[in-house]
Amino acid sequence: MLNATNPLTLNKFHQNKNDLERLKEISDKISKEYGCKIIVRPEQKLGNSHKNYLVYLAKNSYRKEIKNKLEFLMNHSHTWEDFKEKARALNLKVDDTKKYATYLLEGSEQTKKIRDRSLKNNKFLKENLKERIEKNTIGYSVEEVVKLWNDKESIQEKGREKEIEILLEHWQVTKETEKDLVVTIDTAFDNEATIKIPARCVDKLENGQYKIFIKKGDRFSYLDKRSPANHKIMVGATVAKNLQRQSGNIPLYSDNVNIKLKQVFMSSIS
Repeated sequence: MLNATNPLTLNKFHQNKNDLERLKEISDKISKEYGCKIIVRPEQKLGNSHKNYLVYLAKNSYRKEIKNKLEFLMNHSHTWEDFKEKARALNLKVDDTKKYATYLLEGSEQTKKIRDRSLKNNKFLKENLKERIEKNTIGYSVEEVVKLWNDKESIQEKGREKEIEILLEHWQVTKETEKDLVVTIDTAFDNEATIKIPARCVDKLENGQYKIFIKKGDRFSYLDKRSPANHKIMVGATVAKNLQRQSGNIPLYSDNVNIKLKQVFMSSIS
């Protein structure tokens, strides 16, 4: 039972998703201690969540690519007909025979034409594109535009952040839910924290292990076990380094049941 208002400060109680999950865990722990019924919450297996996420991105990335090409062509065309010719050279099919212009990326996952208004940006509407193009004073040939676009794509590809692939040991995983994978990591001074890895970053293998994919710039909120109310942010590079180091070293002290079993197993072998 929680008091919605602090009797000393009179501040109202505020709750976020992390607080709710923490309260659920506390409730389950107390219920188990006193022999009360624990509410069973439906949980779905993660499966190939990361692979499915990549497939989803591939199928839906055409909108972003169309916008990028329209933005580029808008600045490198001097007439509407010139715009359409250069669009064809970049494998973007433009149909302006009706009220709305439609676009189709040839050779992509896109199967249906998309209207200009569906791009949800007024500057990509046919009449606005025409107005913007007419203001250009510098002319480019089709060959120059293709080369400029390819150079631009090459630079972006080199600068694109790669994913760090990490194979987790079973004992590193605290809990699996439909939305995320909860893992235990070490922090400074032999302390522990739990971090939630979103399902889109996780693939569960047939042997029960987990493979996660993290980018250096990703941000994860973690819960310090010694100070549950103290939520902090840890960047992907730190999380990846921690998990990679930890996978080969079992923590000496932990209240994680999986880790304790691993400790017992390893000590019995030695």
